[in-house]
Amino acid sequence: MQPSDQCRLGLNFVKCYFSGPIATYRKEKVWHPLLRGDYPSRWRLEAMPPRFWFARRTSSSVAKQWGRSPPQSHGFQANIVNKMPIWTAFLTVTCIWGSTPLAIQWSQVETGYQHAVTARMAIGTVVFLLLLPWMKRRPAPPKQVFVVSLIAGFSVFLSMSCVYWAARFVPSGLISVLFGLGPIFTGILAAVWLGEPFTKSKMFGSLLGVGGLMVLFFHGETLGDHFLVGIAVLIVSVILYAAGNIGIKRWNHNISPLWITAGSLWVAFPLFLLSSLLSETPWPTSLGLQSIAAIFYLGLVANVFGFVGFYYLLSRVSAANATLVTLTAPVVALWIGTAFNQEAIHGGLVLGTLLILGGLGVFQWGFLRVGGFPG
Repeated sequence: MQPSDQCRLGLNFVKCYFSGPIATYRKEKVWHPLLRGDYPSRWRLEAMPPRFWFARRTSSSVAKQWGRSPPQSHGFQANIVNKMPIWTAFLTVTCIWGSTPLAIQWSQVETGYQHAVTARMAIGTVVFLLLLPWMKRRPAPPKQVFVVSLIAGFSVFLSMSCVYWAARFVPSGLISVLFGLGPIFTGILAAVWLGEPFTKSKMFGSLLGVGGLMVLFFHGETLGDHFLVGIAVLIVSVILYAAGNIGIKRWNHNISPLWITAGSLWVAFPLFLLSSLLSETPWPTSLGLQSIAAIFYLGLVANVFGFVGFYYLLSRVSAANATLVTLTAPVVALWIGTAFNQEAIHGGLVLGTLLILGGLGVFQWGFLRVGGFPG
């Protein structure tokens, strides 16, 4: 072990017990093969030069390079996933997002869809209440946090209600495929409401996605009487979710994503509870092991770990690479639905899925240019 390594280990040990004047956090660049030009920064514990050991005030140039304390973290999320490998997070989020549609179907086998989604949101709300002491960062004004929470909460309530209703008639794999259209609808609404540029690649990707939807509609009669209605309700759900994302983007200024998720659950849960109480379906007196396991899986794993993992990807790689999940999760969902729920895959379903996923890929990364990056 080199003397510098021994010094760093010693500083790490000392820093755990008290903040000494010779230990500090230094900002450094992070390199990763998935990153393309946009290199984020991280803070590493390091020894300060001796001339700064006892300096109470330093120049602005030194203060930018050597800080007395690390930057404010987003609470517990930085401590939990700080050392998680990128590919571990990517595979985790892909598996969670790919298994969520089937879990939604299993959770409402023995009860109404209102009761199933209410139980899921209740578990997620309790989990975030327990995590509240570790969610320290609230840099935005309370009014802004309140507005963003309202937008996210109503978006979750409306979109999730549509998803749970439509999940009774649409195969679980196709639910994940249709939600892959979320970035396309978000881009269209952002171009209309926020004035963001809408390139030719995005237009062509949107047309491919619409073509995939038309193929699903034309071949929908072979998949059940209410299949087309379920597809239409799912599209409405995706549009509502995209509209909520645009509203959050417009009002969000440096609010922790964990606070946005917690606020959305705290706003949406009373609405779900009210809809469940007004529902004509009676509350179940008993549930099977499959439904209970699916509800707890959605409330704990999908609501908490899936979100934290995706936020970790956004903080470590570029946004374009993080959205690879929207391409891989539908493939996992189709395989899980076929293997564990005996869902049949028809030629029209395969063609429509390929068109939708291809349109999403073109929308996100554009056309591959020779000697260049996607444009």
